[in-house]
Amino acid sequence: MILLVAINKHLESFDSVGLLKGILQAITASALMGAAMWAWMTLVLGLSDLLLTIGSILIGITTYMLMIFVIKVPEGRQIVGFIRARIQTR
Repeated sequence: MILLVAINKHLESFDSVGLLKGILQAITASALMGAAMWAWMTLVLGLSDLLLTIGSILIGITTYMLMIFVIKVPEGRQIVGFIRARIQTR
């Protein structure tokens, strides 16, 4: 917060509200991803370590990406646009 105030004093066009919104969106997506990971790890506790690891990776990525789109983080659409452009140029 102190850095945001300092930056605002020096940069008149700095969008601190947009930055704070993005930070809160990332925190929200991360917290929900953490909750999903905790639930998964609770379910498979004591089973195969490989199942735990692969499932954790897949659930973590899927949950985070879903939340990025659900809470409408602009960078999420940019990533999809970049991937589509790369696929279409091949």
